[in-house]
Amino acid sequence: MKILLSSLTGYLIGSIPFSFLIAKIFGKKDIRKVGTRNVGGSNVAKEVGFIFGVIATVLDILKGIFSIILIKISGLSSPYIYFSGFFSIVGHSFPLFLNFQGGRSAATSLGIMLFLSFKETFFSFLIFSPLFIFKEVGLGVILSFSILPIFIYFFKKDFSLFLFSIFVLLFLIFRRVSFIIEDIKEKRPILKTLLNRILFDAPIKVKAK
Repeated sequence: MKILLSSLTGYLIGSIPFSFLIAKIFGKKDIRKVGTRNVGGSNVAKEVGFIFGVIATVLDILKGIFSIILIKISGLSSPYIYFSGFFSIVGHSFPLFLNFQGGRSAATSLGIMLFLSFKETFFSFLIFSPLFIFKEVGLGVILSFSILPIFIYFFKKDFSLFLFSIFVLLFLIFRRVSFIIEDIKEKRPILKTLLNRILFDAPIKVKAK
């Protein structure tokens, strides 16, 4: 029962579509139908405005953190905080309030990992920070989350958190790869497109402007 409640709590918190709400209220746009159609802060920044994108991203980060804090306040610890955290990530990608059409969950995952393993997460993203500067956000995100489990294993020495970080990484990869169905319908080269999806979160490599 505790696993179910913690999972449901995380999922409902993760399902709060901040990017959608901000774009709808301040930009009068359905973020699912414009730009990259991704329900995330980066798409909000492009379609509504940079500041609004930052706000959306910060809120997505905070909801991941809150999903864990709420479980801690209730007196529960791991593995329940992991269930709540993981399902908040799932909730962002498949939100109940948007007919399960959500974003990639990068910001929500970042918030959770920062809360659980701040130093390791910080340095993982710091290493690949040049990629973010040169607008290779998709590549920077996946590489940062890929090296994070290694840092956790060797420096934090927390095996359960190490496993959790692996599950987070696998979900982020799954979320990107899930869009391959659209690529198949459009008859794009599968292997090349699959690689681009995993690394750049796009069907083709887009040059930074």
